[in-house]
Amino acid sequence: PAVALPFVMGAAVSAYGCHRIGQRIDLLAEQLRVASDGLNSSASCLAGEVAGLSQEVEDTRRSLEARLEDVAMQLRRQRAEDLEIDLRVGGRQLSDDMDLL
Repeated sequence: PAVALPFVMGAAVSAYGCHRIGQRIDLLAEQLRVASDGLNSSASCLAGEVAGLSQEVEDTRRSLEARLEDVAMQLRRQRAEDLEIDLRVGGRQLSDDMDLL
């Protein structure tokens, strides 16, 4: 019995050490879970923000396309008006030149 005492004491110390290590692992696991939940929440918020930003970019693109189309139409009208004026002036000049002959 006295010979077994050191083995029993060693086993008890080892068991206590394993118990403390288990507690520490449980604590770390809980901390990791909390941190993971926080990251998941942050990722969800970030995903929502990115989706909102993507929608804003798409809306801006559509608006810009519409405005560029308006500018293009205005430029076409202006070119047509300029051509019409040039044709009138040319026609008058031709008419005046014909009158001189």
